Amino acid sequence: METLETADCRYWLDDSMIVHIAFAPGTVIDLEAARRSVEIGTANFPQQPRLLLMSLEGVKSIDRAARMYLADYPGPTAVALLGLSPVARVISAVFQGLRRRTTYPVRAFSSEDVAVAWLKRFARPPTADPREQGNGS
Repeated sequence: METLETADCRYWLDDSMIVHIAFAPGTVIDLEAARRSVEIGTANFPQQPRLLLMSLEGVKSIDRAARMYLADYPGPTAVALLGLSPVARVISAVFQGLRRRTTYPVRAFSSEDVAVAWLKRFARPPTADPREQGNGS
């Protein structure tokens, strides 16, 4: 499992090819932080489909410009928002309200296992290597 840490965030790719993003306690996400997060994630986890599990437990707030930027960014295939704290639940609700703007499904969860199961629905099955298939002879 590849892990990358910054001052305000930790990213890792699990065995199911889901990118996990966990924010440090007290993180304030402004437009600059949102752009930086997208740049880091895209550069280090370029696989498709891009399935994201964002734990919002450490987030203190997210400003409107950051929300709009993330909602308009076309990169993810699906995003699961994970959080139990009151702040995380409010942020999740706001993002779900922005679904009209997103080109991908977004859903909030209180259980990581349920969130992962939902994201796996968007995974593409591995394509068969044509060299391994019979050529009909």
